[in-house]
Amino acid sequence: MNIQDQLAKKISDELNLEEEQYEIIRYGAFVIMQISLCIIAVAVFGLLFGVMLQALIVSFSTSILRQYSGGTHASRPGSCAVIGTVVSVGLALFMKYIGNFMNVNTILIVDGISFLIAFYIINKYAPVDSKAKPIKSEAKRKKMRKRSFIIAATYLILSIVFLLSYQFTNNVDFYIFVLDISGGMLFQVFSLTIIGRSVLAKIDQGLTRVMYRR
Repeated sequence: MNIQDQLAKKISDELNLEEEQYEIIRYGAFVIMQISLCIIAVAVFGLLFGVMLQALIVSFSTSILRQYSGGTHASRPGSCAVIGTVVSVGLALFMKYIGNFMNVNTILIVDGISFLIAFYIINKYAPVDSKAKPIKSEAKRKKMRKRSFIIAATYLILSIVFLLSYQFTNNVDFYIFVLDISGGMLFQVFSLTIIGRSVLAKIDQGLTRVMYRR
């Protein structure tokens, strides 16, 4: 019996819950552990490469938007953690590198284009469901698309706040944070497209063969 099963069983026994309630608690424990594992992995490898905060910004920018816009899901928890860690740390390193060659005006242009692309893809594709969690209600689909727009708009506001903070403090970290938000957001909307779903599915298949072969 794995950890989430043990935790769910203990809670169910203490509260004298039925089987259906046990399954809900078990799934909730699994989700919490999976999220915790991903955050810890991103933080640890981000720290090793000197981009912990930036990697976490990329990770949260991707995962929060994913909650409502959907997209391709890895077939195994381990594959999900690996892809998320590599993408988050990799994008953070890339954004830190290209940030050294950009000024505020360039970042404004790049950021503006990034949000135009994101809003367009969200409007065209979001939400993207999966076989495991199909979206059957059109009302729910519209609600999720609306919330995807709201989250993207929130990212835009945060980006403006970071740019203003840079203007007042001259701390280059702030405009690197802007690039991190854009990078995480763009990766997520890329996963909504047909090409993105195909690419990530192939990566997932490759990881599954390597990590879970018997």
